[in-house]
Parts: sequence; structure tokens; C-alpha cells
Amino acid sequence: MVIPHPGGFVNKYSTTSLLLPARRMTAMLATGFGLMIWLSILGGMAIAVLMAGGEGNRARFAVLFIAGGLVAAIGFRVARWFVLRRVSIGKAWNGFVEVGFASESYAKEFSELNRLALVPG
Repeated sequence: MVIPHPGGFVNKYSTTSLLLPARRMTAMLATGFGLMIWLSILGGMAIAVLMAGGEGNRARFAVLFIAGGLVAAIGFRVARWFVLRRVSIGKAWNGFVEVGFASESYAKEFSELNRLALVPG
């Protein structure tokens, strides 16, 4: 499928991402995992700050919560990739970008939802 690429000048060193309606469940999962990535990082840092200011032996374990938050963020990133792996974005050229799908039924639903022509490839 080939769709217009929003934006102007694109070279081989730039990257892009497209936010287009797909399935509601896919969008909700991707958004949820994106939110969980940031919450795990910020939550790990917040708990570490609270524990570091505390008294006793617990303050020395505060750095473990930062590491735990980063590991959880990586886990959520992998989960988000797993949800979004069915769609790949090809090279952009002349104001258009090629979008590839692993499932033909998913491609048909995507093209109907966005009123795009489906080009077999």
C-alpha cells in the first residue's frame, strides 16, 4: 500500500512515524504500552528518591528501583513492538511512503478505515 507522506523534505538520514487509525484494540494496546514505558521509568525514579531520603538500611536499595524501572520499560517496549510488528513502513519517496502488512485482512481493514486504495505487492 502506498500513501501520501505528510511533511516536506525527507532524506535517507531522517526517520518518521505515522499515527493512522488501525484497529481500536491495537491502538489502545500501543498507547497503553507507551504510557507504561514512561510510568515505569518515572515511577522507578520517584520510588528511588523517596527511599534515598528515608532512614535506615532501605536507602541503599533505592538504586535497584531505578534499574527495575528501566528493565520494566524495556519489557513494555518489547511488548509494544510485538503488538505493532504486523505493520512495516518502507522507504519514503516523492511525498509518498509504502506501508507493508503481514496480514491481508488487516491491510484491507486498514485501507477501508482510512479510505485508501489497496495496491497488491
